Amino acid sequence: MNNKLDDLDERLKSVPKPTLKLELKQKMHEKIISPKEAMTDKILAFLLSIIFIWIGFMITGNTVERFIFYPLDPLITNESIYKGITTLLTIIIILLVFILSYWLACKVSDYVTTFRWSFSIKVLLVLVLILLVSHKLFAPYFYTEQYLKSRAESVIQMEYDLYDENLSQEEFNKKAKKVYGMDRVLTDHYKRDVELIELNEISFERRYARFIYKVAVTEKVTINGKEELSTNIYKYEFYSKNGLFYLNGWSMN
Repeated sequence: MNNKLDDLDERLKSVPKPTLKLELKQKMHEKIISPKEAMTDKILAFLLSIIFIWIGFMITGNTVERFIFYPLDPLITNESIYKGITTLLTIIIILLVFILSYWLACKVSDYVTTFRWSFSIKVLLVLVLILLVSHKLFAPYFYTEQYLKSRAESVIQMEYDLYDENLSQEEFNKKAKKVYGMDRVLTDHYKRDVELIELNEISFERRYARFIYKVAVTEKVTINGKEELSTNIYKYEFYSKNGLFYLNGWSMN
């Protein structure tokens, strides 16, 4: 009797265990998915695809230029061939990002389906993703007008702090990041003695992911020891990055 049990035990040990993939499939087949959850599943996969595509382009954008396009530039002297190769590579990379993003989104959605409270989790994820996408596309509408104006005036003041003849490139970059959200090249435009005296609002407008702040600026310019006061109308455009608004550019009216 003991020999038979030992033999059975050995046979059971030799039976291959199901992989994680098979276990997930088994759970999904066993579970009855309602029409509501099926629709939620599609919405979740779509929103996840958008998020993954955005992340994919953020990762591949600078990486491809730095490690592929720039090294190829000195190697290929013919400009038309270089453009053809870079265009082909760009198309391939875009297709790969879309395909991998959709595949990964479906995998995540399938994995969530195996959870006990999958429908509630999917609804919550959909709401969170809608909020994230909406904030990315319409960031200014999530903040009060007073906050946006206050932020704009603060950034404009910091931009005038960049006008310093004695600033090094490193010091300039530190201040420029607070204004533009990124590094800027220190040009002769900033090698002037300019001081902000007064700032008066003219108009304010939200435009999708950005907002426009039109103001009358009184500034003092010192040239060769001579001080001159002038008032100009500027239209400043601000964009959202990591929950803060930075200066995207300006034009003079």
